[in-house]
This record gives sequence, structure tokens and C-alpha cells, in this order.
Amino acid sequence: MDEMKKDAMMPDNGMPSGMDSNPKGKNPKDLIKFIIPAAVCIVLVLILVGVTVATGIFGNKNDVILDAFGKTFAESAKAIGDTWRMDGYEDMFSKERTYMEADLTVADSMQLEMEVDMDRDLYNAHMDIGYYGFSLLEADLYVDEYEILLGMPGLIEKIFYVDRTTFDEDIEKLALEFDLDEAMVESLKSLNISDGDPVTDNEELKAAGQQLKDAVLGMLKKTEVKKTDGKKLMVDGKERSCKGYMLTITGRQAADVFLAFKDVYEGNEAFRNYVAQVLIGMEGYGGVNGPLAYEDPADVLQRCADELLEEGDTTIYFYVYKDVLAQIYCKDGDVVLEWNIKGGNFPLENMDFSLSTDSSDFTLTRTGSVEGDMYLADYEMEVDGDEIVFKANRSKRDGDFCFELVYGYDEILLEGGIKKNKPGSEFTIKIDALEMDGEEILRGDILFSGEYEEEIVKPEGEKVNVMELTEDDWYDILWEISENLYY
Repeated sequence: MDEMKKDAMMPDNGMPSGMDSNPKGKNPKDLIKFIIPAAVCIVLVLILVGVTVATGIFGNKNDVILDAFGKTFAESAKAIGDTWRMDGYEDMFSKERTYMEADLTVADSMQLEMEVDMDRDLYNAHMDIGYYGFSLLEADLYVDEYEILLGMPGLIEKIFYVDRTTFDEDIEKLALEFDLDEAMVESLKSLNISDGDPVTDNEELKAAGQQLKDAVLGMLKKTEVKKTDGKKLMVDGKERSCKGYMLTITGRQAADVFLAFKDVYEGNEAFRNYVAQVLIGMEGYGGVNGPLAYEDPADVLQRCADELLEEGDTTIYFYVYKDVLAQIYCKDGDVVLEWNIKGGNFPLENMDFSLSTDSSDFTLTRTGSVEGDMYLADYEMEVDGDEIVFKANRSKRDGDFCFELVYGYDEILLEGGIKKNKPGSEFTIKIDALEMDGEEILRGDILFSGEYEEEIVKPEGEKVNVMELTEDDWYDILWEISENLYY
């Protein structure tokens, strides 16, 4: 942050303000103000991660920035991928059929056995929970594009089911029966939106990605890049002289990108479903009190575009050392975005990213190293004083790993390894210990295979639509289950 304070003396270049990361209870314009510099910069980063061959479509200075992006991320992705990838298993999960089998011990006294079988259109799972060797609960789950079935043999003869073809209408009836609020209803409806054709959805998502990339690259063709003063920055453990470039984006250009994103969102169902799933899973956004729980993302994108049209130019500073990014910098008043790429074995091995305003601060720091065959990486994230630390160690020789997550006074530790049973088709994740605050909560093995061929069958029994059950019905079912537990 000392470097950021020094740079705070740089002249104001008319960059728009950014967005507040916690817009709850604040004016919508505050939300826009926090994200404007961050969104422009981060969108550039995300889109340009895969752009390694872009020369010839821009002027020379634009080429320098694009090539630096490409080299920075290509080198980093290769180094990280070489450490974590499973050679020979790359296509295993792209097959139509995948099988998973787990044999776990929970809290040193409970046993959990699970089998999961999936193909393109079907999902089947069997679970058996035991206690000191005695089976307590068996459950069978079956899912296809039309229905969801759940059976619990030994506890109840009925098969609970959900009709996916009438899901939305049934949810509305359920809401009336149990007085569910609107946000909860919408959250439940979102659980059923992934029933499209996986092949078609995948093609539509690829098309959406290409449209988004074309929108950003189209904007970049119109941007102005100038050389600026260089800067001394820490790269690969030493202070280096880095070349400087300024990229200026007008409000009109940035607004056009958001409008293009809106068009993709509204016109691509698979992308729209994907966004809904992401938002519903984000705490603070998908939750019942989240700011986007009652607002269409298309309206948010439109509002961003409207605000950008009223703002001035956005200037982003890029500093490059030996054709690799060393720093990305953006400043306007109380809003400062800074990304320092400090290098090591690869460009992003050691880096820090910060985004601050007068009311909110976010920082992400990554430190890493390779010691012999041991790969080490530490991530520290801080949001308004709350810190999360994640550490990852992996032996490239034998596949052993250790993950540690620390949040406040809580600590989660996972130790284990990966055993390759059949090259390219089967492997086992061995969990030696999953601990929370020093107490073991789980250990065991999880096997993945691409060679399972047994037929997937539905649970059998009297089907009962759970969406149509009243409180009295549930009372009768619970009574039946309790009787079977004792007799």
C-alpha cells in the first residue's frame, strides 16, 4: 500500500469513480461508482487472459499491452497447470458417463458410503449412513429432465418425487401452503433451470463468450494508447525499470460494452441461466436479502451503461517489464485500483491486487514458490478488515497435498493425496484428514471412474409429489418414518 500512497500524488486524469462493493442501503449510483474503474479493468483482464495472438489488429502500442497480457497469463497458466493437472485424465469428465464412489468415516464413529452415477441426461445416487457398523439410513436419488425421485428403503415405502415440467406452478402452490416469501420462491425456482440440453447449452455458452470477447476487443480497437513515464517496480525480487503506457476509454466506449453484455444476457438463454445460478449461489446476491434478488441483471447492466455515458474518460496505466505486466493502476479521487505482478517462477506467482474507496477496501495477495518437488501457494484476502487466508501445498512427485483455510478464529485443514488407479480412466482421492479447529471431521477415499457401465434404474414404490403435501401429510409421513425406526 506504500507504493499506492506514493502514486496517489499522480494528477487526476478524469477517470470515473467506481462502485461500492456493499450497496445495501445505499443509493444505486453509489453501486455504479465503485465498479466503473474496477469493472473496466477486470473485464479487460478476464477477456484478455486467453488472447495470446492479437497482433496485427491494433497499433503498435496496443500490441504491447495485449502481448503483455497474453504472455503474463499464458506463462502463469502453464506453470500452475503443470503442477495441478492430471496428465492423461484431461478428457475423463467430458465423457457421457462418470462414476463416483465414496467410503468415508465421519466424526470417527459414522460411516458414509455413496455411489453417484451420471451420464448426459441422467443422475443417480445411492447413500448409506452407518453408526458403529449399523446402517441408519439408506437413500436413493434419481434425476432426469422430467422428474426427481427420492426413496428411503427401510424407512418409508413411498417414493418422493418432483415434477420438473410443472415445477414453477407447483412452487407457487407450495408458497401458499407454507407462506414462503417471494425471494425464497424465486430461489427455489432457480434450482430447476439447468434442465436444458447440455450439448446445446455448451454451444450457446461458447457463443456468448465469443460475443462478450468481441464486444471488448471491438472497444479496444477504438481506444487510445499512449506512452507515459516509466516506473521502478519490484519484479523477480529486484527493483526493475518498467515501461509505462496509458489506455484511455471514453464513457461511450465503456457503455457500449455493457450494452453488448446486456444484449447477450437477454438473447442467450443458456448464459442467462448460468448467470442466475451464479447469483443465487453468491452470499449477499442470491440470498433473500441480496441486492440482486429483486433486480434483473439486465437492468443493472443498463444502469451501468447510463452512468458510464455521464462519466468522463477512464485512464488505466500499464507498466511492462520484459514484455510481461508488472503493474496495472487506476486512480480517481478516493478510488484506487492497483495490481502489482511481482513474478518469481512465473509472473503471477507473487502478486497483490487492491481496490479501495472512501468506504470500502479489498485486497488479494498471492505468494508462491517451488521448493524441490513441493509447490507452495498462499492467498490472503481482506475485505473491510475481515481476512481470509488460504494455503495450498502439493508434491509433484507423489501427488500428496495439504490445504489450509483460516477465517478469523476458525481453521479448516485438508490433507491427502491422489492415487492414479488406471491411467486416463480412474483415480482415487485419499483424504487422510479433514479437520476443523484441530478436530477431525472426515477421512476416507473417493474414487472417480470413466468406465462404469451398469444401467441406471429408478427407485421403485408409490410416488408422492412433495409439492402437493400439506402440513398434515408431512406429519403422517414423519410418524410412519418414526415407527419404522423402532420396529
